[in-house]
Amino acid sequence: MRKMLGIGAAMCVMLAGCGVQAATSPTAAPSAQAAGHTNAGAQATASEAASMLTPGAGGDAAWWEEHSQAARTEDEKTAAGFVLAVLKRDIGALGGQAAGIDAFFEPAHADLKSRLAPLDISSPSAREATFASAAADDTGTTYTFKLVGGTAADSFQGFEGELQFHVNGDTHRVDKVLEPTFDAAK
Repeated sequence: MRKMLGIGAAMCVMLAGCGVQAATSPTAAPSAQAAGHTNAGAQATASEAASMLTPGAGGDAAWWEEHSQAARTEDEKTAAGFVLAVLKRDIGALGGQAAGIDAFFEPAHADLKSRLAPLDISSPSAREATFASAAADDTGTTYTFKLVGGTAADSFQGFEGELQFHVNGDTHRVDKVLEPTFDAAK
């Protein structure tokens, strides 16, 4: 009989321990989800990441400064920072000097900023950038932005253009830049 009571007591202790674990598991799960450590949290972060770069979203340098804080992924942060550097003409393509845009290039590809020379002149300059598209491939994502610009003297929108660059998915840095294209504004 004593053995039966001992086994019964042991079972009660074990069951009580399971109850404590079950009671603490739900409280631990929400904090893990809030930190984005679960698959559900990761999916929410991925869907939020798409919200900043939606077709037609964008504006002038002030818009990009404000909204770049909302960037969720490393690639999105790179894309937003790259566009902001272009709008601020913090490129350094003319004369090859150091500039803010350098932080977004892979070290082996820093020479690509010379392709941005048309955007590094004082007038006309790019005044606004809006997101057009993103195309993922095996090595990263190619981002395309529509640029609108004009002269420094007025707000005349003198040209429309396209800025396209590739962000390496492993390094989260720009590894390809197409030379910007420009057309007279319509």
